[in-house]
Amino acid sequence: MSFIFKDQPHPDVASSLNNLGTAYHNKEQYDQAIKYYKNSLKVQRLIYKNEPHPDVAASLDNLGTVYSAKGQYDQAIQYHEDSLKIGKLTFKGQPHPDVARSFNNLGIAYHNKGRYDQAIQYHEDSLKIGKLTFKGQPHPDVARSFNNLGIAYHNKGRYDQAIQYYQDSLKMKNLIFKGQPHQDVATSLNNLGIAYRDKGQYGQAIQYFEDSLKIKKLIFKDEPHPDVARSLNNLEAAYHTRGQYDQAIQYFEES
Repeated sequence: MSFIFKDQPHPDVASSLNNLGTAYHNKEQYDQAIKYYKNSLKVQRLIYKNEPHPDVAASLDNLGTVYSAKGQYDQAIQYHEDSLKIGKLTFKGQPHPDVARSFNNLGIAYHNKGRYDQAIQYHEDSLKIGKLTFKGQPHPDVARSFNNLGIAYHNKGRYDQAIQYYQDSLKMKNLIFKGQPHQDVATSLNNLGIAYRDKGQYGQAIQYFEDSLKIKKLIFKDEPHPDVARSLNNLEAAYHTRGQYDQAIQYFEES
Protein backbone atom coordinates (compact mmCIF):
# COMPACT_ATOMS: atom_id res chain seq x y z
CA MET A 1 0.00 0.00 0.00
CA SER A 2 2.78 2.46 0.91
CA PHE A 3 4.47 1.54 -2.41
CA ILE A 4 1.34 2.54 -4.34
CA PHE A 5 1.09 5.95 -2.67
CA LYS A 6 4.88 6.52 -2.56
CA ASP A 7 4.83 7.08 1.21
CA GLN A 8 2.38 9.97 0.85
CA PRO A 9 -0.32 10.10 3.54
CA HIS A 10 -3.52 8.62 2.14
CA PRO A 11 -6.80 7.47 3.77
CA ASP A 12 -6.36 3.96 2.34
CA VAL A 13 -2.99 3.63 4.08
CA ALA A 14 -4.53 4.81 7.35
CA SER A 15 -7.40 2.35 6.90
CA SER A 16 -5.04 -0.57 6.30
CA LEU A 17 -3.00 0.30 9.38
CA ASN A 18 -6.21 0.55 11.41
CA ASN A 19 -7.37 -2.84 10.14
CA LEU A 20 -4.06 -4.39 11.17
CA GLY A 21 -4.51 -2.85 14.60
CA THR A 22 -7.97 -4.37 14.86
CA ALA A 23 -6.65 -7.80 13.82
CA TYR A 24 -3.95 -7.72 16.50
CA HIS A 25 -6.50 -6.39 19.01
CA ASN A 26 -8.77 -9.36 18.30
CA LYS A 27 -5.80 -11.68 18.75
CA GLU A 28 -5.18 -9.99 22.12
CA GLN A 29 -1.73 -8.86 20.97
CA TYR A 30 -2.34 -5.43 22.41
CA ASP A 31 1.09 -3.86 22.02
CA GLN A 32 1.08 -4.67 18.32
CA ALA A 33 -2.45 -3.31 18.05
CA ILE A 34 -1.39 -0.05 19.71
CA LYS A 35 1.53 0.32 17.30
CA TYR A 36 -0.71 0.03 14.22
CA TYR A 37 -3.48 2.19 15.66
CA LYS A 38 -0.93 4.91 16.45
CA ASN A 39 0.55 4.68 12.96
CA SER A 40 -2.95 4.97 11.49
CA LEU A 41 -3.62 8.01 13.67
CA LYS A 42 -0.33 9.59 12.56
CA VAL A 43 -1.28 9.24 8.89
CA GLN A 44 -4.75 10.62 9.51
CA ARG A 45 -3.35 13.68 11.26
CA LEU A 46 -1.05 14.32 8.32
CA ILE A 47 -4.06 14.12 6.00
CA TYR A 48 -6.60 16.13 7.98
CA LYS A 49 -4.16 18.52 9.74
CA ASN A 50 -6.02 20.09 12.65
CA GLU A 51 -9.51 19.60 11.19
CA PRO A 52 -11.84 17.38 13.23
CA HIS A 53 -12.63 14.18 11.32
CA PRO A 54 -14.52 11.00 12.26
CA ASP A 55 -11.59 8.79 11.23
CA VAL A 56 -9.33 10.55 13.72
CA ALA A 57 -11.97 10.18 16.43
CA ALA A 58 -12.33 6.46 15.59
CA SER A 59 -8.56 5.89 15.85
CA LEU A 60 -8.45 7.61 19.22
CA ASP A 61 -11.39 5.50 20.38
CA ASN A 62 -9.68 2.32 19.19
CA LEU A 63 -6.56 3.24 21.15
CA GLY A 64 -8.68 3.85 24.23
CA THR A 65 -10.35 0.47 23.84
CA VAL A 66 -7.06 -1.43 23.54
CA TYR A 67 -5.57 0.38 26.55
CA SER A 68 -8.72 -0.59 28.48
CA ALA A 69 -8.16 -4.20 27.44
CA LYS A 70 -4.62 -3.92 28.82
CA GLY A 71 -5.99 -2.60 32.12
CA GLN A 72 -4.40 0.82 31.59
CA TYR A 73 -7.55 2.75 32.29
CA ASP A 74 -6.09 6.23 32.72
CA GLN A 75 -4.57 6.09 29.23
CA ALA A 76 -7.84 4.67 27.93
CA ILE A 77 -9.82 7.54 29.44
CA GLN A 78 -7.50 10.12 27.87
CA TYR A 79 -7.91 8.64 24.39
CA HIS A 80 -11.69 8.31 24.77
CA GLU A 81 -11.94 11.92 25.98
CA ASP A 82 -9.89 13.09 22.98
CA SER A 83 -12.14 11.03 20.69
CA LEU A 84 -15.27 12.49 22.28
CA LYS A 85 -13.97 16.04 21.87
CA ILE A 86 -13.32 15.50 18.15
CA GLY A 87 -16.65 13.74 17.70
CA LYS A 88 -18.51 16.68 19.19
CA LEU A 89 -16.66 19.08 16.89
CA THR A 90 -17.20 16.87 13.84
CA PHE A 91 -20.94 16.42 14.32
CA LYS A 92 -21.45 19.94 15.67
CA GLY A 93 -23.29 18.82 18.78
CA GLN A 94 -25.82 16.73 16.84
CA PRO A 95 -26.62 13.26 18.19
CA HIS A 96 -24.52 10.62 16.45
CA PRO A 97 -23.69 6.94 17.18
CA ASP A 98 -19.94 7.69 17.23
CA VAL A 99 -20.41 10.23 20.01
CA ALA A 100 -22.63 7.83 21.94
CA ARG A 101 -19.94 5.17 21.53
CA SER A 102 -17.28 7.45 23.02
CA PHE A 103 -19.50 8.17 26.01
CA ASN A 104 -20.11 4.44 26.39
CA ASN A 105 -16.40 3.62 26.23
CA LEU A 106 -15.65 6.26 28.86
CA GLY A 107 -18.31 4.70 31.03
CA ILE A 108 -16.68 1.29 30.67
CA ALA A 109 -13.22 2.64 31.52
CA TYR A 110 -14.46 4.43 34.64
CA HIS A 111 -16.45 1.34 35.62
CA ASN A 112 -13.32 -0.79 35.36
CA LYS A 113 -11.56 1.70 37.65
CA GLY A 114 -14.35 1.17 40.17
CA ARG A 115 -15.64 4.72 39.76
CA TYR A 116 -19.26 3.77 39.28
CA ASP A 117 -20.83 7.22 39.64
CA GLN A 118 -18.76 8.59 36.76
CA ALA A 119 -19.50 5.44 34.78
CA ILE A 120 -23.23 5.93 35.30
CA GLN A 121 -23.03 9.54 34.11
CA TYR A 122 -21.27 8.58 30.89
CA HIS A 123 -23.62 5.65 30.23
CA GLU A 124 -26.61 7.95 30.79
CA ASP A 125 -25.14 10.40 28.26
CA SER A 126 -24.62 7.52 25.81
CA LEU A 127 -28.19 6.33 26.34
CA LYS A 128 -29.61 9.83 25.81
CA ILE A 129 -27.76 10.26 22.52
CA GLY A 130 -28.67 6.75 21.40
CA LYS A 131 -32.36 7.43 21.97
CA LEU A 132 -32.13 10.67 19.99
CA THR A 133 -30.10 9.09 17.19
CA PHE A 134 -32.39 6.12 16.65
CA LYS A 135 -35.56 8.09 17.37
CA GLY A 136 -36.88 5.67 19.96
CA GLN A 137 -36.52 2.62 17.70
CA PRO A 138 -34.96 -0.52 19.23
CA HIS A 139 -31.25 -0.69 18.52
CA PRO A 140 -28.36 -2.80 19.93
CA ASP A 141 -26.45 0.33 21.00
CA VAL A 142 -29.37 1.50 23.14
CA ALA A 143 -29.85 -1.98 24.59
CA ARG A 144 -26.13 -2.01 25.44
CA SER A 145 -26.43 1.31 27.29
CA PHE A 146 -29.34 -0.02 29.35
CA ASN A 147 -27.29 -3.12 30.17
CA ASN A 148 -24.18 -1.13 31.11
CA LEU A 149 -26.21 1.07 33.42
CA GLY A 150 -27.60 -2.08 34.99
CA ILE A 151 -24.09 -3.41 35.60
CA ALA A 152 -22.93 -0.15 37.17
CA TYR A 153 -25.90 0.07 39.54
CA HIS A 154 -25.52 -3.63 40.31
CA ASN A 155 -21.90 -3.13 41.36
CA LYS A 156 -22.99 -0.22 43.56
CA GLY A 157 -25.36 -2.63 45.31
CA ARG A 158 -28.43 -0.80 44.05
CA TYR A 159 -30.17 -3.91 42.84
CA ASP A 160 -33.63 -2.48 42.11
CA GLN A 161 -32.21 0.11 39.70
CA ALA A 162 -29.99 -2.56 38.17
CA ILE A 163 -32.96 -4.86 37.63
CA GLN A 164 -34.93 -2.08 35.94
CA TYR A 165 -32.13 -1.35 33.48
CA TYR A 166 -31.54 -5.05 32.83
CA GLN A 167 -35.24 -5.47 32.10
CA ASP A 168 -35.21 -2.46 29.75
CA SER A 169 -32.24 -4.00 27.94
CA LEU A 170 -33.93 -7.39 27.72
CA LYS A 171 -37.15 -5.89 26.39
CA MET A 172 -35.27 -4.06 23.64
CA LYS A 173 -33.20 -7.12 22.72
CA ASN A 174 -36.38 -9.19 22.39
CA LEU A 175 -37.73 -6.56 19.98
CA ILE A 176 -34.47 -6.54 18.01
CA PHE A 177 -34.10 -10.31 17.71
CA LYS A 178 -37.84 -10.96 17.39
CA GLY A 179 -37.91 -13.86 19.82
CA GLN A 180 -35.08 -15.74 18.13
CA PRO A 181 -32.47 -17.29 20.44
CA HIS A 182 -29.51 -14.94 20.74
CA GLN A 183 -26.53 -14.70 23.06
CA ASP A 184 -27.34 -11.08 23.99
CA VAL A 185 -30.78 -12.13 25.23
CA ALA A 186 -29.27 -14.99 27.23
CA THR A 187 -26.80 -12.54 28.79
CA SER A 188 -29.57 -10.18 29.90
CA LEU A 189 -31.51 -13.05 31.46
CA ASN A 190 -28.37 -14.20 33.26
CA ASN A 191 -27.71 -10.66 34.54
CA LEU A 192 -31.24 -10.51 35.92
CA GLY A 193 -30.68 -13.86 37.61
CA ILE A 194 -27.50 -12.59 39.27
CA ALA A 195 -29.21 -9.39 40.45
CA TYR A 196 -32.10 -11.30 42.01
CA ARG A 197 -29.66 -13.78 43.56
CA ASP A 198 -27.69 -10.93 45.10
CA LYS A 199 -30.95 -9.53 46.49
CA GLY A 200 -31.57 -12.92 48.09
CA GLN A 201 -34.60 -13.63 45.88
CA TYR A 202 -33.52 -17.06 44.75
CA GLY A 203 -36.82 -18.14 43.22
CA GLN A 204 -36.73 -15.31 40.68
CA ALA A 205 -33.01 -15.84 40.17
CA ILE A 206 -33.54 -19.50 39.32
CA GLN A 207 -36.25 -18.65 36.79
CA TYR A 208 -33.99 -16.22 34.96
CA PHE A 209 -31.03 -18.61 35.09
CA GLU A 210 -33.21 -21.38 33.63
CA ASP A 211 -34.49 -19.10 30.85
CA SER A 212 -30.91 -18.09 30.06
CA LEU A 213 -29.78 -21.72 30.00
CA LYS A 214 -32.64 -22.67 27.69
CA ILE A 215 -31.59 -20.06 25.13
CA LYS A 216 -27.93 -21.04 25.35
CA LYS A 217 -28.81 -24.68 24.69
CA LEU A 218 -30.79 -23.60 21.62
CA ILE A 219 -27.79 -21.62 20.39
CA PHE A 220 -25.03 -24.13 21.09
CA LYS A 221 -27.09 -27.32 20.59
CA ASP A 222 -25.23 -30.25 22.15
CA GLU A 223 -21.82 -28.62 21.86
CA PRO A 224 -20.05 -27.98 25.17
CA HIS A 225 -19.62 -24.25 25.78
CA PRO A 226 -18.37 -22.18 28.74
CA ASP A 227 -21.54 -20.06 28.76
CA VAL A 228 -23.70 -23.17 29.20
CA ALA A 229 -21.44 -24.39 32.01
CA ARG A 230 -21.69 -20.95 33.65
CA SER A 231 -25.49 -21.09 33.66
CA LEU A 232 -25.45 -24.60 35.11
CA ASN A 233 -23.08 -23.44 37.85
CA ASN A 234 -25.34 -20.47 38.64
CA LEU A 235 -28.32 -22.79 38.97
CA GLU A 236 -26.36 -25.25 41.12
CA ALA A 237 -25.32 -22.44 43.49
CA ALA A 238 -28.82 -20.98 43.72
CA TYR A 239 -30.44 -24.32 44.51
CA HIS A 240 -27.69 -25.12 47.01
CA THR A 241 -28.28 -21.83 48.84
CA ARG A 242 -32.01 -22.63 49.03
CA GLY A 243 -31.19 -26.02 50.54
CA GLN A 244 -32.56 -27.88 47.51
CA TYR A 245 -29.58 -30.19 47.32
CA ASP A 246 -30.97 -32.77 44.89
CA GLN A 247 -31.53 -30.11 42.23
CA ALA A 248 -28.15 -28.58 43.02
CA ILE A 249 -26.45 -31.95 42.54
CA GLN A 250 -28.27 -32.46 39.23
CA TYR A 251 -27.01 -29.16 37.80
CA PHE A 252 -23.53 -29.73 39.21
CA GLU A 253 -23.29 -33.11 37.49
CA GLU A 254 -24.59 -31.65 34.22
CA SER A 255 -22.00 -28.88 34.28
